[in-house]
Amino acid sequence: TAVTHHGQLSGVYIVDAGDIARFRLIRPGRIVDGRVEVLAGLKPGDRYVANPEPSMADGVKVEAS
Repeated sequence: TAVTHHGQLSGVYIVDAGDIARFRLIRPGRIVDGRVEVLAGLKPGDRYVANPEPSMADGVKVEAS
């Protein structure tokens, strides 16, 4: 649910140190049991928005729930 698509681009919203959502491109791989393998674009420890609202945009302040 974290992977979003903008046209032919796939990405996720990363949450930076200031709790701002930043759209980051990823290279998706296989889909297994509803989970997407990410081949490139994320690194260990990255925080991301697990289920972004359709209105989510780059630069929006987010709060953990």
